[in-house]
Amino acid sequence: MALIHVKYPFKQLSPLCVGSILTENLIVTTRNCVRKRLLPFLVESARKLKVTIGSATPEKGLIADLYDVQEVKVHPQWIRGYDYAVLVLKTPLKLITPSFNASTVSLPPVTYAGQKANVSRYEGSSSGRNDGHARSSTVRILTTEQCSRITWPPRPDFICTEKSDTNFRYCENLDLGAPLTIKEGNKTILVGIARQSLCEQLYPVFYNVSSVYFWLAEVIGEKNCSS
Repeated sequence: MALIHVKYPFKQLSPLCVGSILTENLIVTTRNCVRKRLLPFLVESARKLKVTIGSATPEKGLIADLYDVQEVKVHPQWIRGYDYAVLVLKTPLKLITPSFNASTVSLPPVTYAGQKANVSRYEGSSSGRNDGHARSSTVRILTTEQCSRITWPPRPDFICTEKSDTNFRYCENLDLGAPLTIKEGNKTILVGIARQSLCEQLYPVFYNVSSVYFWLAEVIGEKNCSS
């Protein structure tokens, strides 16, 4: 999991949301994460966005690597509800531990109903400072029928899960884009990304990334070709 920040002149990093590592150069999140707050139909300039892996803020002397964003690729059908964005990093991530390894995107059409999955999120501090860390918990994926009763209008590209029984100490609104993954052997499969904060939801809802598998594959292919 990566933490995405915005950096304005003469200000400290301000965390926006989280994203999932696709490759050493690509982070996928929701478009809603990186959109401008005053002009929601636009996204923040790539030069204002930063990504950290590890602790949240390198300025505080914690262990974290800070990366610049070169480009933001938004799904061409975002206005129709495909709320995805991919951040292209200027330099490759240092994937030094297995927990930071890139995820394989779920192939369509795959259902993981009933399976246990892992959801990663960001936990801040009680003082409100941005010096938190990544946390993870186990959840069970609900069936499509169960999910259709939870969301309105029901959408086939939604994945719903039971709420985690993990008691996070501090609830942050930085869970947008939080990755939902499962393990298949030695592979980590990216199944979904959170469409909104996980704090208050009885049944958290995620975007099913397999619905944009071919777009993500195209973005990955473009990056590989340009490297």
